[in-house]
Amino acid sequence: MDCSGAGAGPSVGPDVGQDDPDLICACLRLPDQALGRACSATLSQVRLYPLWPTSTTEQRLVGNSLLLSQRVERFVAKVVTQQKVSRDDAHRTLLLLMVVRMHRFFQAVLLLVEDGLYDSAAALMRSFLEQWFVFAAVSNEPDLARRYAVQTQAESRKALSGLRRLDATCRAPELTERVLDDAIAAYGPGEGFNVAWWAERTGNLDTYLTLYRRLSMHAHGAGAPLEDYVQMDDRGEVVGLRETAAIADMPGFLMAASSMHFKVAAVLMDWKATDNDRSEAQRLELERQALDAQVNEYYAQSPRYRRA
Repeated sequence: MDCSGAGAGPSVGPDVGQDDPDLICACLRLPDQALGRACSATLSQVRLYPLWPTSTTEQRLVGNSLLLSQRVERFVAKVVTQQKVSRDDAHRTLLLLMVVRMHRFFQAVLLLVEDGLYDSAAALMRSFLEQWFVFAAVSNEPDLARRYAVQTQAESRKALSGLRRLDATCRAPELTERVLDDAIAAYGPGEGFNVAWWAERTGNLDTYLTLYRRLSMHAHGAGAPLEDYVQMDDRGEVVGLRETAAIADMPGFLMAASSMHFKVAAVLMDWKATDNDRSEAQRLELERQALDAQVNEYYAQSPRYRRA
């Protein structure tokens, strides 16, 4: 089966290699119109989006971070489509499944940023980060796949248990207490999904306590992020509302997500990679580090982040 992505259907995910029924590969189809529209530009070029009448340092960093992230996305897609995993290799099969799912979320984040929907991108990035914590842990410790399965089943059990609270008039006739009891019992005991545990297991508790918490502000219904939508004058008076909420955080968010997705590619390259892939990875990593330094310098000089 051709896993280059060319001519692939609208669905993206693991598929069976037709040339060898014992191998599994992943076919990733890149969106035709939105993703990668700016990939032909260089990091020194700045793309101005519809919401940006002028170019500021903040906007340039968002544009350059997006350009780099799009290049990371395409590189990871290329590495993923080169992999072929034996059906008998449960560990690598699970990791490949995780990568395909993470990649789709990463693509969605970039599409939202490209359309100026920074707050929505941050909310979705939170889910990407959760998946990355699990991937990093399971790739290092294959036995943790069992814990992941138990926690996943526990989440299903919690969802079924919640159906008991439905008013009788809202239930399907066949959804009796007996049916629910049997379905819940089939999952057995176990704790639910614990993000902090997975983060700590991979040595990323600091990331959970900082980046993850910051992203959670945009994912939850709490009112804390509402201040990002308010435009104030020098006296602190509200003069209007703005659509560019979370734009100030976006360069840092994108650089963090790109770094994590790049590490995903590094894991897969240990399975299979060409010399050209490794050379491209080195060049891309050097560019990522250089841009990351610029982003960090911007935050270090920003009064808002110095106060934080």
